[in-house]
Amino acid sequence: MAQRGAVLVMILGGALALSGCSRIASLNPFGSRTTSDVPYAASLSDDRAGNLTVTVKAAGAGLDAVRESARMPVTEYCLRQHGSSAADWVMDGAGADWAATRNERGDLTFRARCRA
Repeated sequence: MAQRGAVLVMILGGALALSGCSRIASLNPFGSRTTSDVPYAASLSDDRAGNLTVTVKAAGAGLDAVRESARMPVTEYCLRQHGSSAADWVMDGAGADWAATRNERGDLTFRARCRA
């Protein structure tokens, strides 16, 4: 009888331990992202020379509103590819802020390069 209780405790303990795995996986910075993680959706592309282009689907929002949505995919890419999250952004003519171009839908496009 005591042996059954011990087996039951082991089974329950194992089930509880495994149930925490999905929570731990959700803390992984390289795991799946949801749209609630950043304010706007973004797409990243790279060329063979190491230049990154990130377009944020922002429907006319300003730079400050989309900054984190642009930064996240670049940071993650640089960390995965180069082991560092540092990136150099193409700056505007005055050198005061990131250079951005806006398309006809109002989306903003930025350019960056992972810091070596």
